[in-house]
Amino acid sequence: MTLTRHYWWINAIVSQIGWFVCVLLGNVPGVAFTFLFVVLHFRFAPVHPRDWLAICVALPMGVAHDNLLGYFGVLDYSAVSASGLAPAWLTSLWVIMALTLHHPLKSLYERPWLIGLVGAVGGPMAYLGGVRLSGVEWGMSVTHGFLIMMAIWCWLLPLHRWLVLRGERLCGKP
Repeated sequence: MTLTRHYWWINAIVSQIGWFVCVLLGNVPGVAFTFLFVVLHFRFAPVHPRDWLAICVALPMGVAHDNLLGYFGVLDYSAVSASGLAPAWLTSLWVIMALTLHHPLKSLYERPWLIGLVGAVGGPMAYLGGVRLSGVEWGMSVTHGFLIMMAIWCWLLPLHRWLVLRGERLCGKP
């Protein structure tokens, strides 16, 4: 079997390792790991042109999402960021996530209602674990923060998918 046939598993495992590197080790290791993941992804993966678009959509979406969570007091980044803005390792996780959407998560991502359901549970769970393992803190009760994130994440991944598909149409791809 070739690397292409194994890439689904490789991507799934490496993205989980990346989550832990970012959350546990912080900005420099997290950004470095993410950079290496992107380089290796585009070198060895059965690359779909949509992967670049997925990153280009996920980055501003993630920066806006995480900083708005801080602005509205859902999360508190003051212990990990002198500026109070979302740390770079958190933004790196959006890049890693974008590269899993067309590989291990492809069968879910192609069904907006299903990826919305997965997002409503998986997104808040990732933040719950991330807050517990990093210096980020909840700015409100965990229950309220979790429910707010569920409300956001149930439409966040379907929105990402819609924007990527829209971007493909605008660029002349079917």
